[in-house]
Amino acid sequence: MDTIDRWRLAIAGFSCAILLAAVAVLSGSDRVAKPMLINGDSLGQETSESFDTYVNRAAQSIDMARADGDYVGYGLVTFTQPQSAQSVGTVVENITRVNAIQVAGSPVVGIPEPVKSTRGDYIAHQLKIHDLPINEITGVVVYDRVSVLAMLIDAPEVAAVEVLPPDAAWNRFSVRPVHY
Repeated sequence: MDTIDRWRLAIAGFSCAILLAAVAVLSGSDRVAKPMLINGDSLGQETSESFDTYVNRAAQSIDMARADGDYVGYGLVTFTQPQSAQSVGTVVENITRVNAIQVAGSPVVGIPEPVKSTRGDYIAHQLKIHDLPINEITGVVVYDRVSVLAMLIDAPEVAAVEVLPPDAAWNRFSVRPVHY
């Protein structure tokens, strides 16, 4: 065996050792061994539910939330018809946080906060980034006190405000589309 063959053999042996070490390390990962957390809560209209029934159920969710106290929680604000980013921004300007935007015919888009500009401009900017229309917003997922969320129903653009229980956590609930 000449010098070149010895180097090839050494490199092959070293490569096999690295590969075996990588397999050993990665096989110890328990990312799939643990049970997944259940997404038990959901916002939005159920499949067989009419829009009017959904609006009534959303109103009941506010009543139940008020009974639990004035906790800080998540809610879905559904509009009477698709709205522009500026209109939505005006409605939710004083809300602590807007977590996601629901656009007709598209999945919910999560947005980062806090914002430096007005909410309307920021929402329009986020929709442009995701290549979505800025005049077809059907709802927003928001985070604030139940008493503040309940006041949103007084806005003429708002059809319903649905509130989740106090133990709901971001990324642990689903948001279904609302159909008028």
